[in-house]
Amino acid sequence: MSAGGSAKDPPASRRGGRRLLWFVAFYALSLGAFTALVYLLRVIVRG
Repeated sequence: MSAGGSAKDPPASRRGGRRLLWFVAFYALSLGAFTALVYLLRVIVRG
C-alpha cells in the first residue's frame, strides 16, 4: 500500500480517498465494537 502516485492524478486520488475514508470508518467502528466487547466482558467477569 503506497501513496506515491496519489498526488499525480487528482480524479483517481479522489476516488481512492473515498474508499480510504470508508476503510478508516469501518476500522474505527470495528475497533470501537471490539473495545466495547472487551470492556463488557471484563465487567461481566468482575461483577
